[in-house]
Amino acid sequence: MASFGDKAQMSTQVKGISRPMTVLVVSPDDQGREDLAGLLRSTAGSELQVDVASGVADSLRLFHKNHPDLMLISTAQLSGIGAEITSYVRSSEGNRHTGLIFVDGPADDDAAQSVACLEMGADDFVRRGTTAAELMARIRAVLRLKEMTDQLRSANHKLRQLSLTDELTGLANMRQFNLKFADLLRACRKGKSGLGVLMLDLDHFKSVNDTTNHLIGSFVISETGKLVRELGLFGGQDVEARYGGDEFIIACAATNLACLQAKAEKVRRAIASATFERDGHCVRVTSSIGAAFVERGFRGRAEDVIKAADTMLYKSKGDGRDRVSGISLKYQLDLVTDSGHRLARRGLPELVEALDEAEAMPKRVLKG
Repeated sequence: MASFGDKAQMSTQVKGISRPMTVLVVSPDDQGREDLAGLLRSTAGSELQVDVASGVADSLRLFHKNHPDLMLISTAQLSGIGAEITSYVRSSEGNRHTGLIFVDGPADDDAAQSVACLEMGADDFVRRGTTAAELMARIRAVLRLKEMTDQLRSANHKLRQLSLTDELTGLANMRQFNLKFADLLRACRKGKSGLGVLMLDLDHFKSVNDTTNHLIGSFVISETGKLVRELGLFGGQDVEARYGGDEFIIACAATNLACLQAKAEKVRRAIASATFERDGHCVRVTSSIGAAFVERGFRGRAEDVIKAADTMLYKSKGDGRDRVSGISLKYQLDLVTDSGHRLARRGLPELVEALDEAEAMPKRVLKG
């Protein structure tokens, strides 16, 4: 492990960093590892929280446990320890950047070592003879870079989530629905699970806008979406989306039609029992739901599952509203009779035209 110069030259604070940072010192050299860790602890004080590791297994265990902001890695055994740690960290850090600084050991070829480390993914390389003050300056620079990188990744993640989320309800928009429905359909066709689709519509919703105002109507839609989401009936692979207006669509893995309808019934009861209060208005609504189920291994057309759920939604409305109607699809199908004009208006074939083989993502979206 490299030795560092006059400790008195070092700053007692890691300036420019918004919070205490965690540092993991990695080296197979026991004495060098403890010397460097002690140097950091004594000079940076509470600004750095320092831990140590001797090899790959120890380093990766602490990486997962503590998510260090920075790793200082000795170039001793570079082709083994250093390369394996760097490759793993860079491939698994996700939305958090981990700073990596290699510290030169007793090797003679400094230039070759620094090039190898930087090409592996290191943020910096510290050579023998570097002063303690310069070491801390380099640490500060890498930690500032780490913070800026984290902020950028977080902003990009938020933008992506916004692009896939319906602003009013917080549910998925149709772009995200298309993507997740494709995944569910693939899983179904591969025999991993059955597939269910629910189409939900608030009954007589126009009267809500007519008797209150459109702001109250938007509030009811927003709270309905929140209610559906917070019921916790659907898993992470499932998707609950706002279809448009007061209509919602849900796709989920399902065991059978009875289980799918039971979930739909819980949604219906929750909506019927809710009271939406705002600005002196008190609103109660009901919903009609259509459910369509296909068993695992389904090889039919993707659009038929959605058409069937839509047809069942119309059946619920025709039978008096505030109810769930369901169907388990068996070919041959005839789903055109009393919903064809509505499906054409909605453009459902556009939603699923690229899903028929379940190998390509949908090329177009319905709304939003």
